Amino acid sequence: EIIDLGKHLDENLLIKSKDKIVSLGREISETFEYAYVFLKCADIIYSHLNDIYRKYVSEDRIYEMIMAMKIPDKRTRTGKRMRRFGSAITSAGIKSELGSLSEGISNIYLIEVPTGYRMKNILDHVSQIITGQGYDVEEIYCPMNPYGTAEHIISHDADIAVFTCNEYHLKDIFDDNSKVVIKVESAPINDIDKTKIEELKESGKKNIDKAIEILSNAKEMHDELEVYYIDAMDFNAMEDIKKEVIDKIDKPVV
Repeated sequence: EIIDLGKHLDENLLIKSKDKIVSLGREISETFEYAYVFLKCADIIYSHLNDIYRKYVSEDRIYEMIMAMKIPDKRTRTGKRMRRFGSAITSAGIKSELGSLSEGISNIYLIEVPTGYRMKNILDHVSQIITGQGYDVEEIYCPMNPYGTAEHIISHDADIAVFTCNEYHLKDIFDDNSKVVIKVESAPINDIDKTKIEELKESGKKNIDKAIEILSNAKEMHDELEVYYIDAMDFNAMEDIKKEVIDKIDKPVV
C-alpha cells in the first residue's frame, strides 16, 4: 500500500515559497553532481593504483584460502547472486555496515590488501563456488564503483563471508573468534612505483575528503529546503494515518 503524504501539505503555503524551493532543489542537484566529479577522480586514481600493485602482489594464498573454505554440502538448486552496498560516502564521512551485515556468520575470511588493490575475478570465483553449491550470495560493491567488481561476499545461507580489508574497510570491526585473516604477499616495490603509490594514495584521499565536504554543503541546503515542507505539513493528519496503518498491521488475519 502506498500512502500519499503529499495530500496533507498546504499547497498555498508552498506556492508562496515556490521560487526559493525550485532554486534550492536545483542547487542541491548541481552540488551532488559536483561531489560525484571528485568521487569519479578518486575511482580513476585507485584504478591506477591497482594497476601498479598488480605487478607485485601474489594472490596464491588467497586461492589456497578459497580451496579450504568450509562450504556446506551441495544442494539440488542453484544459488542466487544479489548486488548490494555495505558502505556509503556521506556528508558525515564514510559509513560502513559490514560488521552488522555479517552478524551471525561463523566463518569470516578477511583478505588484507593495499588500498586501491582490487580483487578482480577472485571474489567472482568465490560467488560461483558458493552459488554452484546451491547457496545464495550477496555481493557487496564499492559505492565509488558500483558497476565494477564486488569488494565483499556474504552468504548467510552458507554461513560464509569474505571481506577485503584496507584502510577504509578495517578488520578490527569483526570478532576475533570468527575470522581468518589472509594477507596478500608482495614482491619488493621499486622506488619509482613507491613514489607513485604514495602520491596516488594522497590524491585519492584528498578527492574523497573534498567530495565529503561538498556533500556536507548539499545536506545543509537539503535541511533548508526541508523546513519549507515541514512548515506546510499537517502533522495532526500524519498521526491519524500512523494510527490507521498500525491498526491494519495489528488486525488479525482471518
